[in-house]
Amino acid sequence: MKKIVIFFLFSILLLISCTDQEKDPCPVYIETEAKDYANYLIDITTLSPPTMKTINLYSKSKNPAAQLTPLDDVQLDYMITYWKRIDGGTVAPKPFRLNWTVVIPAGGNATLNDVPLMADEQLLELPFTQLLPENGGRDPETGNLIIVCRGETYFYGHTVQGCDLVAGPMYTTFEFYYGGAK
Repeated sequence: MKKIVIFFLFSILLLISCTDQEKDPCPVYIETEAKDYANYLIDITTLSPPTMKTINLYSKSKNPAAQLTPLDDVQLDYMITYWKRIDGGTVAPKPFRLNWTVVIPAGGNATLNDVPLMADEQLLELPFTQLLPENGGRDPETGNLIIVCRGETYFYGHTVQGCDLVAGPMYTTFEFYYGGAK
């Protein structure tokens, strides 16, 4: 009985001493850095969606003393931008998913250029269609000539060894308007 109690206490001490990092088998994580809005004022008549000129993605070791290998390289598979109104309105654009294959070397970085955060055709859907003259030219929820939305973007991928990774959120804000109404 004494051996069982000692084993039980030792097991509890071992579990308590583990950090979350030690419990997570993946040795790397991804950091994002967005630079240079391509356009933060969006004229819906141009059908040019919100875009980030540059997104830097960094693969970082959870343990700086660890030796990373090519098995720790990260393959990004897709990103999703979720949209939320921040102007008082409730009708928001639908989420946008962009599939790709980008490899980030373990401990290295990758740069993405001219990344759309919304599809062109989304500018022809609610809530933006409310800004068209034939629909009143104003957002019916706010009475404004512009719609302000915040994008929350997440990047999804995995390491070569099979660890699933999610990076984000990366926040961006855009103002949408019709023609010369701004």
